[in-house]
Amino acid sequence: MLRYSGSFVPTEEMINAIEYCETCLNICEAFFLELNNQESCTIPIEDAQLKEQIKKAQSVCEIEEIARTNSLLDNMYNKRLLKYLLMDFCIYVGQSILNIKQFNPQIAFCLARKPFCETLCYLEKMLINPEETVKLVFSDNAQNKDIDNRNNKGINSKETYHAVLKILGLDDLKESIYDMRYAKDIPSIRAIGDRASHIATSGAGIKVESGELNFIFIEDGVIEDFTKIYCKLLPLLMYYVVYVINHLFNKIFGKEIDLKEFNKATDEFFWKENY
Repeated sequence: MLRYSGSFVPTEEMINAIEYCETCLNICEAFFLELNNQESCTIPIEDAQLKEQIKKAQSVCEIEEIARTNSLLDNMYNKRLLKYLLMDFCIYVGQSILNIKQFNPQIAFCLARKPFCETLCYLEKMLINPEETVKLVFSDNAQNKDIDNRNNKGINSKETYHAVLKILGLDDLKESIYDMRYAKDIPSIRAIGDRASHIATSGAGIKVESGELNFIFIEDGVIEDFTKIYCKLLPLLMYYVVYVINHLFNKIFGKEIDLKEFNKATDEFFWKENY
């Protein structure tokens, strides 16, 4: 496997940022493991009349119809979707962090685009309305799932983002998290991720200048610049993700993970780095 052999050495601040992001990722993985270990296919039914309906059902299809009509499967679908979204998020972000540590910032940004610009959208929507999010994910209409911040339409609408901030009590973040993910100009996860996917592009806000073709192993200065941006963007995004998942875990699973140590590490990191 090809390895970076240039002269760029990450600063202490960059190393601290990556270590903080790994701490956040470990917490996200702990949420996933908790879900994965305790998932049950047993559906408790307390209503006597409903039990009788199911007993009298003539086929599996009829039982499924009764279950759907009475929302018996909602909780199971919610837990499964949360589990799969968490797995998707953790795998992509884990590989993204691995590549930034291997001095491949372009690959790191390519891998960061999906979890922060798409997967996180569904986690945010689940926090507001889990059942509607399940329907959206399994909908045949692909247009409803587009990322499109024109006219506040796609799955990444600011309306959803602001509603989530209120739920989390993080109103002071205002537009910062949203812009870090979706701004059309660099620096943002979406803009750099889009640019990193092309050898050359004339896209607004991510245009590759003449003679500046976009390859993986490029000048040390470019690697340093994009590593700095990555280390500036990711810590606040990961902090936000931990709180989204913690609230969502409590909403769907009825449990919370103790974040005292995480909050302590967060305070120390952001105070030290003057965020």
